Amino acid sequence: MGVRFPSVSFTGNNGSVPATGAETVVQTTPALTLPLDGAVVIIIWRLVVVIGTGTTTINNRIRRGTTVSAVQVDTDNAVNVTAGNVVVVSGMTVDTPGAADKVQYSLTMQGVGTTGAFTSGAGAMIAFAL
Repeated sequence: MGVRFPSVSFTGNNGSVPATGAETVVQTTPALTLPLDGAVVIIIWRLVVVIGTGTTTINNRIRRGTTVSAVQVDTDNAVNVTAGNVVVVSGMTVDTPGAADKVQYSLTMQGVGTTGAFTSGAGAMIAFAL
């Protein structure tokens, strides 16, 4: 007898972070239907980024929801970078959203010292429930 774990995924080109360096949603999963209350959700992501002018650090955050004001489910994943470089960033986190029918997750990025927009390229994000 097999077991199926519900999952949703996103792949594609993800847009850009503005020259202000403001926190911006760059990936969002489709809605994930949880199999039971208290299910554990594992979120794994990867993204290629072309670093914008002036940027010294990028902060990556996973949020439960589709906006930068949604609940942050992990600590900041800060990566020191050099402007103009191409960087591959990735991460994994675990969330227990509680009694919820469906949940979505987003990856946000924020640039520190940014004076020129930076772009995100190919990326992927998966959320699956246990």
